[in-house]
Amino acid sequence: DGVDLSPMFTAEKNERKGVYMEALSAQQRFGYHPEIAVAEGPLKLIDTPSPRLFNVETDPGELNNLIGQQPEVEERLRQIALETWATTSSDGTAPSPEVMDQLAALGYVSTDFTHDDSASTIDAKDKVDVITRIEDIRSKMQEDHDFSKAEERYRELLVSEPTLSEARMGLARALGGQGKDAEAEVVYREALELQ
Repeated sequence: DGVDLSPMFTAEKNERKGVYMEALSAQQRFGYHPEIAVAEGPLKLIDTPSPRLFNVETDPGELNNLIGQQPEVEERLRQIALETWATTSSDGTAPSPEVMDQLAALGYVSTDFTHDDSASTIDAKDKVDVITRIEDIRSKMQEDHDFSKAEERYRELLVSEPTLSEARMGLARALGGQGKDAEAEVVYREALELQ
């Protein structure tokens, strides 16, 4: 159930299986590929459509992408991610759907993501400018209550990102803030259909 950490204090080698990490907010909010990563020893693989592999000991700022230089390591770390995603219990059997639903309701697991070709191929790291722009529009709208300006900015964003549900949700909030409830409802429905 635990890992003996005492070897870390005596400089002995501590053999640990890779540590799995995930962040699903990019998928849940923007429809982008979820952020999936595995760290093992000094190596960290961020397994997304634009994968990245870093040696965090020699490159703690994660500036030097090693992807393609160690394909066998990449594949091994990817396999750890796939095995972990399978969410099997210690006896090798999958938890019941009821248990998975309870865990999801508590926020411990997500049932939204599948590690297959149906997942979005858009990497959130490649869309940082869009995410930043949405956050900026949202925060300015909350601070200034200038719903008209927010509407204009959301509409500009939707020209280049027409399928971005999060931008449509923001546009609907901006419309609602101006009392344009019927128009807001139409945009909310469009956002729900996209999502």
